[in-house]
Amino acid sequence: MVQLMFLKCCRNGERLLREGGRRYVLIYEPLMRICYVVGRKKYEIFSDTCIPDILKSRMARFLLTRRVDKYETLMTPVTNAKVVEPIQKSPRDVLNDLQTLLMNIESSKTYEEFMSYLNDNDKIVVEKICLQHKYRALRYPYVIVDKHEKIMKRVRKVYLSIMKDLLSNYLGLKTNRLIYIDSWKIMFYPLIYDREEGVILRCLKKVEVDTIYTRFFNLFRDELSTHYKLDFI
Repeated sequence: MVQLMFLKCCRNGERLLREGGRRYVLIYEPLMRICYVVGRKKYEIFSDTCIPDILKSRMARFLLTRRVDKYETLMTPVTNAKVVEPIQKSPRDVLNDLQTLLMNIESSKTYEEFMSYLNDNDKIVVEKICLQHKYRALRYPYVIVDKHEKIMKRVRKVYLSIMKDLLSNYLGLKTNRLIYIDSWKIMFYPLIYDREEGVILRCLKKVEVDTIYTRFFNLFRDELSTHYKLDFI
């Protein structure tokens, strides 16, 4: 029997859940922890194993992949928490999605050409999440977006450069290099749903609004509701 591992909520998050009554709901989101080697360098990532697979979206995979340096684990979930069932269970498929995105970027001369590789949900993710909000993925500095079309064109071009930099340099992925998967496991990442504000809070190290998860649940509520059984959202 495989032992499940739950990342521990920070103290402020625990206090929020303890004192907030029914306002707050703790959700354990399934992530895949993958340790892999490219060349001689080792990498460790956490990638969501649910939302990208429900939406069949590589862009969702990219946005919901992160690096976590330090964390504490629990062997059992907090009482009354919602534990979400993982869908994706292949680390190779996760890395293939990210490599394919990198290949699409490298083969695209324009933003429009890159968008032509994406499916409908991918395009919604790019336009409604990536480009319409202050965005920080994998600790990259914020890209502040103006709605003026002239600036948007510039931002779209910059955004592709940022994606390429994150995929190839920060995650170490190459389209022409083999990736050796050293180990992997499913772990559960704590998120808090605020019923009153209608937002998702991250609570691993400190409590703050997780804009990306909030936008996913708002934009794709119908698609996600069946698996998540999110009658409270």
